[in-house]
Amino acid sequence: RPPVPHRANPPGITVAQLLSNPPGFTPFRPPSAAPPTPDGFEQCFDDTKKCVGTAFPGVWRDKGGLERFGPAVTGELVEAGRTVQYFHNAVLEIHPKVDGTGTEVRIGRLDFRLEYSTPTDERFAETQPISSTNTVFFPETHHNLSEPFLTYWREHGDVANLGYPVSEPFDEINLLDLQTRRVQYFERSRLEIVKASDGTEHVAVGALGL
Repeated sequence: RPPVPHRANPPGITVAQLLSNPPGFTPFRPPSAAPPTPDGFEQCFDDTKKCVGTAFPGVWRDKGGLERFGPAVTGELVEAGRTVQYFHNAVLEIHPKVDGTGTEVRIGRLDFRLEYSTPTDERFAETQPISSTNTVFFPETHHNLSEPFLTYWREHGDVANLGYPVSEPFDEINLLDLQTRRVQYFERSRLEIVKASDGTEHVAVGALGL
């Protein structure tokens, strides 16, 4: 099957809002930046002219920073009564704690299947376990996870940070650079195999939109 264009965007965000993230961008602190958080941490981005919102810097910094989340592409928003902020690679949300003692920040789930041609796109359809020593099958989502994505997933927070797999690996055309890459989608992320300037390949968190 030929590769398909990457079309997944976070719900409620337009293509224009999801700006490109070229290598080498530098943080900046504009005069209108939000005030620093109580611990003094502040992170703004020259590329998007946005800052990590005052509700989210601890999670952004401590759970992977730029590699995991990318730069902010919106300010803090209120969606369905909940404060959220979209980043290049993820969305952060504020939820009530289960015990009712306050609120906590969570990495939002993203239903990528809604962005494809049909809700039953075969790339996201439930599948059977693959018999392999280097593959893990997750009955929670009925998908397999194998190398090289498996090692990256385990080393970068597994379910809590990236979520369970919601697709099998497939080839996808990135419309930013028209390159075809091997990708796999998860509940809270999209992983892809990228090629470095020296020709070596490695797994990275991919952007959610164009």
